[in-house]
Amino acid sequence: MLAKCFGCNQIFCGYNLPSATATDPRIGPDKAAAARLAHARIVRADWGAGYPGVRTSMDLPFSRAVARVVGEAMGGAPLVLLPNIGGSLPLYALQEVLGAPVIIVPIVNHDNNQHAANENLRLRNLWDGIDVFATLFAELGGAWPAPG
Repeated sequence: MLAKCFGCNQIFCGYNLPSATATDPRIGPDKAAAARLAHARIVRADWGAGYPGVRTSMDLPFSRAVARVVGEAMGGAPLVLLPNIGGSLPLYALQEVLGAPVIIVPIVNHDNNQHAANENLRLRNLWDGIDVFATLFAELGGAWPAPG
């Protein structure tokens, strides 16, 4: 059960994650301490800077080839092409190691509640995704012009 308490913004695996600290001018040290003492199990999350995002131009020959093959696999349905998307995939590491642009082809439904307790994938998206990736594996080499 998720419960809200003063000074806590989330309960995760039985631990309360305080949203306010003793130095928070909105509540002051006494109320922050009281909020912490009201729970037997608390945790503090310290967030770092994260890692850099990746943006791949949709004008690259590779990007155009992927879009063409995916479009064919989807029977010519309109595609949404984005140079980057939300989420936290460490794509920068792949791009850095490979020295090449990185493209992801998501197949999930827009309302999949990703990483939530009720995360889901519509079966039609799964079957379409299988078709898309099978077509990419079979056809991308021929659709991607050789350099030079």
